[in-house]
Amino acid sequence: MHTDLRSGMLRNLHGRAILHDRAGRGGRERGASVSLVDYAVIGLLVLTSTVMGTVLILLGHFVRPRKPTPAKLQPYESGVPDVNPPRGRITPRFYLVALLFVVFDVEAIFLYPWAVAFDVLALYGYLQAALFVGILLIGLLYEWRKGALEWV
Repeated sequence: MHTDLRSGMLRNLHGRAILHDRAGRGGRERGASVSLVDYAVIGLLVLTSTVMGTVLILLGHFVRPRKPTPAKLQPYESGVPDVNPPRGRITPRFYLVALLFVVFDVEAIFLYPWAVAFDVLALYGYLQAALFVGILLIGLLYEWRKGALEWV
């Protein structure tokens, strides 16, 4: 191998340029294409999984018993027949409380790595976490004043 001073490319004994990474290590020759054999294994796996999935679904469709009765066509709820009419609708306030739970649950997830690395972060990390909690407390106070937490 030798280096072409004009282009800075490494060349092999036949004069063909060799691609190299930033560290200067050699690599694949320029112009050398990737063989189709390299992709054959992936194609074979995709084909095998597609055929296997299709065969199993069709096999289950043809093997299963077909005896529909009125009882089998009814909705199934834990094996107990439904004797009472369904309850009323769930109020939208329930969804608001669920959304607030998700927001503050995510807050706890974000505070966990901070608590683990508290001794490394020093004052800067403490101030960032205090700012984060402060912004969330402002949101909590806003929700409280608007009555979002009074859902009963």
